[in-house]
Amino acid sequence: MNIAIIGAAGNMGKWFTNYFIKKGHNVSIYDKRRKDAEVLAKEVSAEHALTLKQCIHNSDVIFLSIPIEVTPQMLAKIGRMVKSSVLLVEISSIKSPVISALRRLPKQITPLSLHPLFGPGLTDLKFGRIIVVKVNDVNREAELAKQLFPEASFVMCDVKEHDEMMAYSLTLPYFVNLAFGLSLSKLEVAKLRQYAGTTLTVQLDLLEATIQSSKHLIFPLLVKNPYSKEVVKRYLGAVKTLNQYVKKEAELEKVVKKLEKKMSSDPTYSKAYQNIYRLAEKSN
Repeated sequence: MNIAIIGAAGNMGKWFTNYFIKKGHNVSIYDKRRKDAEVLAKEVSAEHALTLKQCIHNSDVIFLSIPIEVTPQMLAKIGRMVKSSVLLVEISSIKSPVISALRRLPKQITPLSLHPLFGPGLTDLKFGRIIVVKVNDVNREAELAKQLFPEASFVMCDVKEHDEMMAYSLTLPYFVNLAFGLSLSKLEVAKLRQYAGTTLTVQLDLLEATIQSSKHLIFPLLVKNPYSKEVVKRYLGAVKTLNQYVKKEAELEKVVKKLEKKMSSDPTYSKAYQNIYRLAEKSN
C-alpha cells in the first residue's frame, strides 16, 4: 500500500513510519519540522514530501500523528484536498473534538479513529493494544484496523466511553504523578534514589517517563478531556478522606480491606507484586 504519514517526525509518527516500512509498504512522510523529517526519511528509506499535497497524493492510507488541538482542522483540510478513495486514520488521545470532524468528511474518504494504548518505546506490537472508536460502523472499522495492525489486540467503544475511560486511564495517572513530583520539591532526587525500595523506584520511573515522553499530552489531557475535571475532583476527595484516616488505625485498616476486596476482582491481581519487581529490576 501507499501510506502517507503526517507528523512523522514526532515520537509516535516515527514509530508508525518504521512499522509500515518494515511491513513493506511505500511510505511518504510530511512534517513541518523539515530537517527532522528529512533525516527520518533517509534513515528508513521513506519518501520525504515537502508539502502536504505531495505527501497524500496517490495514497491508499493517510495517517495523522499530530497534536490533538490541530487534528480537526487538518481533517477538514485533507477533506478538501482528496478527490479519490482513501482511508484516513487519526490517533488522538481525546475523541470528543475529532469524531464530528471525521463524520463530516466527504464520501470518498473512509474515516478510522484509533487510539494506540502504547508509546514509542514499544518494540513488538503483539504486546500492544489499540482502541477503535466508532465513527460510523465500528465493526467494519475494527476490521480495517486489524488489516493495518494484525499483531495488535483491539478494544471497541464509542466516543463517550473512550473519553470517560481515558480520564481514568491517562488523566488520573498523569495528575497523580505530577502531584507526587511536586511533593518531592525539597528533596534531591538522586539522593532519594539511593534510599528507594521497589515501590518508589517504579514510581520515580513513572514520573520521569511521563515528563520525558508525554509532556506534550499533559495539558490537553488535563484540560481538554470533558471528563477530566470530575475525575480529578473525585481523586482529590479521596485524598482528603484518606488524610483524615492517617491517625485512625482502625479506619485505615477498613479502607485497605475495602480496596483489597475491590482490586482482587482484577484478573491480573495475583501477578501485580511480581510485575512490580520485574519493572524495578529492569530499571536497575
